[in-house]
Amino acid sequence: MDDLENQVKEFRFIPEISAGGVVYKRDEGEVYFLVIKRNQMNDWTLPKGHRKKGESLQETAIREVEEETSISTYPEKYIDTTMYYVANEKERIVYIRVVFWFLMKPENTNISKKPDKEIAEVKWVKYDDLLNILSYSSDKYIIKKSLSCI
Repeated sequence: MDDLENQVKEFRFIPEISAGGVVYKRDEGEVYFLVIKRNQMNDWTLPKGHRKKGESLQETAIREVEEETSISTYPEKYIDTTMYYVANEKERIVYIRVVFWFLMKPENTNISKKPDKEIAEVKWVKYDDLLNILSYSSDKYIIKKSLSCI
């Protein structure tokens, strides 16, 4: 959408709440982050997803990270919130997606996730390489902010 502010009369705005995890590990003095490649979008991003009814944001982040990566985690710290818009022009809807991000430690670091309909690949990426791989500026922002918390 070119001019979101002017779409208020034409589109319905629907908020969506999500949570995600910035999962990290240390190996031989380097910091690595867990990332996913999604099939439909053909992008590299951080694991996240919609909150289910009755779920806390931390529970959402834990569930989504495990569903998308096969890695069990626990949250260490709340990092920040990001927001982005997704327009469905056919249905005349703008989804306002708010993502609450948590810094997370893995209970194990072995990736057993097999490619499926949603996720093409899961991998650990060294911080020095990560900013060149991630597809979205909001993910890069969250990674940089997370690094200052580790």
